[in-house]
Amino acid sequence: MLTARQVAILESIIHFFTETGEEVSSNMIAKQTDVGASSATIRNEMSKLEKSGYIQKTHLSSGRVPSLKGYRFYIDHILKPEQLSVDSISHISQELSTHFQEIDDLIHQSAHVLSELTNYTAIVLGPKVQETRLTDFRLVMINEHQVMAIMETNNRTIKSIVFRPSHHVKRNDIDKLSRILNHDLVEELLPNVYRKMQEEIPFIVRQYMGDVGTLLQSVNNSLKQANQLQMHVSGKNNLFNLTNELSIDQLRNLFDLLENQEHHLSKLFGKTQEGINIRLGNELNDNRFENLSLITANYRVGGYGDGVIAIIGPTYMPYSKTLGVVEGFRSELANVLLNYYIN
Repeated sequence: MLTARQVAILESIIHFFTETGEEVSSNMIAKQTDVGASSATIRNEMSKLEKSGYIQKTHLSSGRVPSLKGYRFYIDHILKPEQLSVDSISHISQELSTHFQEIDDLIHQSAHVLSELTNYTAIVLGPKVQETRLTDFRLVMINEHQVMAIMETNNRTIKSIVFRPSHHVKRNDIDKLSRILNHDLVEELLPNVYRKMQEEIPFIVRQYMGDVGTLLQSVNNSLKQANQLQMHVSGKNNLFNLTNELSIDQLRNLFDLLENQEHHLSKLFGKTQEGINIRLGNELNDNRFENLSLITANYRVGGYGDGVIAIIGPTYMPYSKTLGVVEGFRSELANVLLNYYIN
């Protein structure tokens, strides 16, 4: 167990290292903090902290830097988020108050704003709405080669997907199929929609239209695509500011993850608990996150569902400031989304 003085020294080392990126000496702590001990006493305490694995030397100088164990202790026992300023809250509200036609546009904008506020890579998952019902479904023939599927849900989400039938179809067939699907699927919960598309709808459609299995499969794929996970990533290029910490291969693998592997990325978030969670790279069991930290926080949109926001940044990030941004941002985002659903 660390003493109060050791805790204060560890906090000072993390603060100075975060601010300067340089090793912290006992003399610096003695002169620039209120630890209330001589340089010699602080140096002795630093030796104990080093032996216990909370800090470490990177060169032969007398300075120290935090270790992963030290960061973990700081995050669990010392860290307090800074309160977001009124101006910052106003900025977030203003940036998210633009009139958006679709939730997906709002989620995209929120990721951009969060990245700008932190200067790190930001990820926002839209709320996974509970009890989502299909309120409208239409098929519109654009031309002889393209059909548009339009899906609307009770949470005001509207999606349109254009697909190409595998063979030529008639406009009358598209109109007839659209009426059948609308009659049998509208007002159903989405899980029931998917089940019916697999089990009941093919039989019903064959009764009225004959064998249009390939067309029905295209419609089914459109429904699934329209309900894909709403996830947006912003600030990927901020990773280039970390070239001293990340190898070229690591950067390449991270970009691949952020651009092409949404499913795997969402699994990293796991079941986000209430509040804010911080995991250091080695705790993620993924070498792409070495020397990085992943901050996740859930947000709740009334009775409409829960979403997640996340930040990827260096292990030495200013956690107090960053957590203050995350805390304030998730609250504002939840309010904006709630107003969207209600109004």
